[in-house]
Amino acid sequence: MPLLTTTHRQCVYTLVPTPTPYREAIKLVDLEGFTYREASRVLGIPMGTVMSRLSRGRIRLRGLFEATPSVDKQAMIEAERSRSTSRAEGATA
Repeated sequence: MPLLTTTHRQCVYTLVPTPTPYREAIKLVDLEGFTYREASRVLGIPMGTVMSRLSRGRIRLRGLFEATPSVDKQAMIEAERSRSTSRAEGATA
């Protein structure tokens, strides 16, 4: 499991009000490092559903983060792009 940075800790705290299906997908993929395919197997749902839940959940989180001034928004955007690229590569493997 990756070491939690301040941004990760804030993300975990921010996830609390996020609906459970989105929270589960975000936790597995973005916080625990699962690929889309692995998260699909763990959750017992199609990979496309995982991707949809991640997209919708990230949109919700972005809105919550925008209301929190202590978040380094540029670092969050770059980290999300990096994760999305690596997860997509894992999905095609």
